[in-house]
Amino acid sequence: MIVNYPRFLSDLAKYGATHDAAVTEALAVTEQARAARHAAPIEDLRAQYANGEVTRDNARALIVEAAVLAAGAERIQAAAAEVEAAAAGTLRRWVGAHADKIVKELRPAFDKAAALVQVAGQHFPPGVSDRDLIAAGSKAVAANEGLAAALDTLNAIRTLRIDVADCAHESEQDVTWWINGARDMQHLAQAMWAYNGAGNAFHALAHAGFTLRMNTAAEAAKVAAGAQATTDAEEAAAREAELKEYRESWQGTPWAIAN
Repeated sequence: MIVNYPRFLSDLAKYGATHDAAVTEALAVTEQARAARHAAPIEDLRAQYANGEVTRDNARALIVEAAVLAAGAERIQAAAAEVEAAAAGTLRRWVGAHADKIVKELRPAFDKAAALVQVAGQHFPPGVSDRDLIAAGSKAVAANEGLAAALDTLNAIRTLRIDVADCAHESEQDVTWWINGARDMQHLAQAMWAYNGAGNAFHALAHAGFTLRMNTAAEAAKVAAGAQATTDAEEAAAREAELKEYRESWQGTPWAIAN
């Protein structure tokens, strides 16, 4: 669940996602609402005086304004909270409606980090010891350079992807969000095991031989459907082979000859 939408959208922007004027306006309203909610009129008046902003010409007006704001502080805070909540709703709906766009805009940053993890996964598993890393050779040691930063990037993007999915009312995260495909359901089960097992999920997937890719909801569904279709075809072929073998086994029997 997203608690701080301005920070969330800032993090999206950090990894390449863009937004439009509707989001800019909602963020500006949020900023104003927060300023009103946290206003301290008496303290502000004191600071204005210290800065020389209170003069004989405006002192009366500033005092009255501060007193009015202070008297209505609770109602101002309540009203500001309502406006901030309404703006958050606008931002949530926008993110949900643009989920695929956001995923695709995050993909270059994901792919760049994933490329480093992919190479590391070819040479050593998650949690490898320094001794085993060195024993694996110079290529493994080189692949370890920058791995921690790359994994941090992938983990940060995964968190954002989960929040985007929540806004879009997608199902909970699944390994199909993060791979380019699986041969069949058994292969997909191996991916699930790697993703949910010990160590970093992305490193584990790479080490298990899967190609990392961040998918939209439709692309993830296609990965699952492809694996299921292959398994269904394999099972149908196996059943047909068994049936054929059974038919051939009784064709030469007296009953089959008589009939």
